[in-house]
Amino acid sequence: MEINLYKKIIKIFMSISIPDSNSKDIRQRPRVLDFVKLDGLKILTGCVPKDFLKFMVKELVDNALDKEGIKTITVEIREENGSLMLTVSDDGKGTFNREVIEKVLDFTRAPSSKHGWKIVSRGRLGNALQCCFGISYALWDDDKRPEYTVEIIGDKRYLIGLRPSNENINHVIKEVSRDRGEDDDNSNYNSGNGNINSNINNSNSNLTTSLSFRLPLYGYTPPFNMIEGISKVNPHVNIIYKDKGKEYHFNAKRDALQIDSETSIHMYTLEDFKNLVNECKDMTIIKFLTNFKGLKNREYARKILNEAGISASDGQRLSELSNEQIKELYRVMSAKTKPINPRRLPILGEEYFKSIGAKEYKLIYSKYKKKGKHKEEGVDIPYAIEFASFNSNKGIIHECINFTASDGIPFTRYVYGDKNQTLHDVIRDKGIKVLIHLVCPNIIWLDQAKRELNTIPFADDILKGVKAVSKQRYDSGFDDYELVKYTKEIMETYPNLKFTVRQIFYQLVSKHGYPNTKSAYNRLSNVLTKAREDRLVDPERIIDQSRPKYMHDPAYLTSKESIDAWFDSIINGFDLNRWDNQSVYVECWIEKDALARVIKPVCEKYRVPLIVGRGYSSYTQIYEAAKRFPRGKKVVILYLGDHDPTGLHIEENLRDRLRKEAWNVFKISAFLFIEVKRIALTTEQINRYNLHNLYSPMKKASQKAEEYYRNFGDKVWELDVLSPQVLINLLESAIKELIDWDRWNAREEEVKRYKEFIERELGVYKETLSKKIESIDNKG
Repeated sequence: MEINLYKKIIKIFMSISIPDSNSKDIRQRPRVLDFVKLDGLKILTGCVPKDFLKFMVKELVDNALDKEGIKTITVEIREENGSLMLTVSDDGKGTFNREVIEKVLDFTRAPSSKHGWKIVSRGRLGNALQCCFGISYALWDDDKRPEYTVEIIGDKRYLIGLRPSNENINHVIKEVSRDRGEDDDNSNYNSGNGNINSNINNSNSNLTTSLSFRLPLYGYTPPFNMIEGISKVNPHVNIIYKDKGKEYHFNAKRDALQIDSETSIHMYTLEDFKNLVNECKDMTIIKFLTNFKGLKNREYARKILNEAGISASDGQRLSELSNEQIKELYRVMSAKTKPINPRRLPILGEEYFKSIGAKEYKLIYSKYKKKGKHKEEGVDIPYAIEFASFNSNKGIIHECINFTASDGIPFTRYVYGDKNQTLHDVIRDKGIKVLIHLVCPNIIWLDQAKRELNTIPFADDILKGVKAVSKQRYDSGFDDYELVKYTKEIMETYPNLKFTVRQIFYQLVSKHGYPNTKSAYNRLSNVLTKAREDRLVDPERIIDQSRPKYMHDPAYLTSKESIDAWFDSIINGFDLNRWDNQSVYVECWIEKDALARVIKPVCEKYRVPLIVGRGYSSYTQIYEAAKRFPRGKKVVILYLGDHDPTGLHIEENLRDRLRKEAWNVFKISAFLFIEVKRIALTTEQINRYNLHNLYSPMKKASQKAEEYYRNFGDKVWELDVLSPQVLINLLESAIKELIDWDRWNAREEEVKRYKEFIERELGVYKETLSKKIESIDNKG
């Protein structure tokens, strides 16, 4: 993937580092004393202290899962003698002995080298167990640290304490009989010289291995969600989780899980292969080759060596190979073995996930290109991603990589369509859990802790998969977050306007094909309510004028604020009638209250009264209008209403009622000087702005329905289908056509001169008044 393409994809990420084109796995050798210092452990684990316990649980459970014959794992967290105890026990084959423990406690080396092989493995951090030992030491204050902070029950019971020096980390191991009768005096804890008492319950007494860590009491992140995620991708194991008296059982759902331990040469660049040879330099060449897919047969492995020009004896080691021999071996191995088909990767499968209650499942197979040092050395890395969604009271995403939960949250940082909407936002309010399970034998880590994953190769597929399994099934085909995204685009088009939900609804119908149905409108209303609560949409930009508010207490906190506002209102409030010297008198009447605020700025600009009918006008509105109309001057009512039987009849009805009331008030015929002119919505505008698909079915019971049907058919259009800007333009053009601009500009100049005079005169008085009030304030 080229750098410029990286820059495009980065737009869908939040706070994630991008590796350069020659990224390699990061396997830095830590400084020894980092294991016993909080700052060092933060770097090694990629965690802050509150997440240390969660880190320990994950790594200890992963270690247990790698054992053969594992059936049950127990994780217990409890408070004991003023400290926090973490115990992880399992019944798998293989146990700890003195030799293994000494190896783990050699902090100058990573006890596991499996991280160097490109295989599907739960292992992530080669020195994870060492980090657990270090955490149990570093979290304590020096004067409160117990003598032993770790207990391992393996072939024997071992009490372990770390003793760091200036250059190394020494340790003390005390062997105790596995039977708990011996050395019971060491089982009690005190702040200066305490020891571990693992307190394994009778139900766990037959477990083969148990690791316990004593930590100080501190606020930790509960690992419940992580354990739940691990249990879902490891259905062959019973996991029991106990946390301060509460107990949870994640029971096994199927037989043993087979994870192929073979690696393939096609998952290594030449540089990767050289690094692996160096890590395994003490291994014999033949044994090394038989780890690769297609080379399990030792005789075939020898043929590969012969073709590469290497005549190796059974005991010859990798360290004896020259650089050219390694390069030729890589070439021959690549030519003689087949690449791995992604469909051969181990997965859990749809049948399993559906058996544990998954509502939706999606599986994506693919490959990504990993670049080598030279263009021709690149390799195609296969991967599979499983997605499953489950009913839940609360939306959450389980992120799993190679059959274990990820505590690095690599995927929830993805952004869905807009920078404010992460994948977690997508499913949070849908009442589901989504599990993402990535299976890939070659993971590229971006930090020393191997907690930050290069997720770029999987970005598009992750977004596609989450959408597929979390999308609510609506007839509209739109999910919630598409509606939020399009709503924000509409608002950005008109940055100075505020909207009603109905206006947004018709814009979605017009621009994006959203269904023009009542149920779709109700759904949009619910989506936008939640979006405003979560601040995904600016709550200031969507208004509800159907519920007016009346504020009576002034906002001014000081006398100066009130005086300043008072003087400003006098100056700004001064005006003279603009239509008095015009040949016509103009008003704007609109059917819908919700759209009145869209055209209100135009009416204010041209001093045109704005009357909201909210359907048919009341008698009071008609009566007051008739009194307001000037005698002997033409009155023009600019009307905006729906194109439906009622909307057209309102216009006709308004004209008749105004003329009748003018006669009642003035006792003169008003037929010739009152004109009601429809500005919107008209048939011509439906055609001009291509609004044909924004119709609604006509209500048969509507007044004048038969007449409307004869003229226009059974389709009706609401005024809201016109965009705000079109409404503004239509009204402004209609008003400007009625203005005598010479008279208008003359009156503007007159108002300007008066304002300047008032501002000068009031300025002096304002200053005097402010000083007097300031004096009063100072005197209390």
